[in-house]
Amino acid sequence: MTEPRPNNVACPSSEPALRTADAEIAQARLSLLTELEASLQSSQHAILTRDVIGLEQSYGQQIRLLRALRILDPAQADLIFGSELRGAQMRILHLARVQAALLARGQRWLRTIENLLAGPATNYGPAPPLHYQNPRTVAEEKERASCRD
Repeated sequence: MTEPRPNNVACPSSEPALRTADAEIAQARLSLLTELEASLQSSQHAILTRDVIGLEQSYGQQIRLLRALRILDPAQADLIFGSELRGAQMRILHLARVQAALLARGQRWLRTIENLLAGPATNYGPAPPLHYQNPRTVAEEKERASCRD
């Protein structure tokens, strides 16, 4: 009588097929990382040109690519295309940091424009408490009330 084979041991005849499948997964992961890199570059261009529609399209594409990357097993891909994948991951990390810096810079620019449009009478200090009443306004209201009487 033959002993049953443990579940974690693959049949020798299936090893080439597993290697081929692992290579295909690794190639797909590398392809997705390359697409993500290109998408991050296009979104940076959209940020710099203030192209909101292009930025939204790039952002949607990045979400789709990240979801697809989560499906693939990174451990298998690292064994086959280790150095290429690490290089792509480092480039993507750099591009993501640059994009975050560009978005922060754009946010500061928008705040500056908002303050300029608010006019010279805008108070740039902290907001007064809710119960605060400006003494000047209170005096003006008393004068108006006395003029009406």
